[in-house]
Amino acid sequence: MPRDLKHFYDFGTYRVDESERRLLRGDEVVPLTPKAFEMLLVLVESSGHVLTKEDLMKRVWPDTIVEEANLSHNIYKLREALDEGRNGEKYIETVPRRGYRFVAKVTEVRDAEVEMLVAERTRADGARGLASLPDGRIAYVARTGDEYDIWTARNDGAEARALTADSYSQGDLSTTPDGRYLIFASDRAGVSHLFRMNIDGSGLKQLTFGDASDSAPDCSPDSKSIVYSSTDRGNTTIWKVPVEGGTPSQLTSYESVAPSFSPDGQMLSCILPAESKMKQASIAVISKAGGAPLRTFEVMTFAFYYHSATWTPDGQGLVFPRTENNVINLWRQPINGGLPRVLTNFNSDSIYNYAYTRDGKSIIIARGKVVVNVALITNFR
Repeated sequence: MPRDLKHFYDFGTYRVDESERRLLRGDEVVPLTPKAFEMLLVLVESSGHVLTKEDLMKRVWPDTIVEEANLSHNIYKLREALDEGRNGEKYIETVPRRGYRFVAKVTEVRDAEVEMLVAERTRADGARGLASLPDGRIAYVARTGDEYDIWTARNDGAEARALTADSYSQGDLSTTPDGRYLIFASDRAGVSHLFRMNIDGSGLKQLTFGDASDSAPDCSPDSKSIVYSSTDRGNTTIWKVPVEGGTPSQLTSYESVAPSFSPDGQMLSCILPAESKMKQASIAVISKAGGAPLRTFEVMTFAFYYHSATWTPDGQGLVFPRTENNVINLWRQPINGGLPRVLTNFNSDSIYNYAYTRDGKSIIIARGKVVVNVALITNFR
């Protein structure tokens, strides 16, 4: 399987794109000479550590004898390009009689590892549900006849088998981190409600009841709670229910969908839908106890169905889908603010679903084409 990964270093509002050899401020390319870029890359790779002038010169000009003035000039040009000091920012520290140290907090990011993880069987594999299992296998929803069932397969698509095979439709998969249960939405009780079953498909148990339609479950890191969307009389809000079953509790009173637990379980993300196609939806961050948003990011394009903004494994970002020029890619919104940055670089087709693998090192993606058929109806009455 091809693995063409991109490697980035993020600090402040900047991103160092190692593979493309460029510095970005949001979506804007910051002009740098090749040697200035090499020096910046060396500094961020060793962030927090002092690099002597001799070490810097050897690494940036490995086969050339250069004057120390060349080093000083490139440091000056880097500080100028980074607007260092304009708003109090400090990136490159001069350590007297020793050298330089990159002092800004640097986050190393590898682009989502995109692989075809499920052999092609239908046009809908994973679109309605996708999750990573403790043993490295994946669970996904696939269309079988007129219904949607839950399947599992190895991460190379082999050994696929169905966990459900009935006249009902399943979707919106989530797994408990302790590896015991699959949580999903199903219409087997009439309207859509949440159900739980063991990882092997046994032990089916209904978790939510009533007239509301429940969907988009996500499990807490301690495997004790499930947050989900519940739609009642046209209004969708966020609720929580114990994994073992019990009385649900309401977390939001405003229109909000697709919740997701932070890695430490203290926060939730959810989506505040856009009011129209001309406006953007927002990602909201709220307390695990619910209530008003603590912060919002108006970065998501309008959709009729919103996927959750999934937390990065380090809890410092939110991964979400965004449509540009009729192509859907995944983007990452830093929790501490700043502009979102693209993670995947597809040039065509749509991402229908995605989920982190259990080790947090890769993202499983279900993607394909959006097919629109135009039909001429005659003798219409």
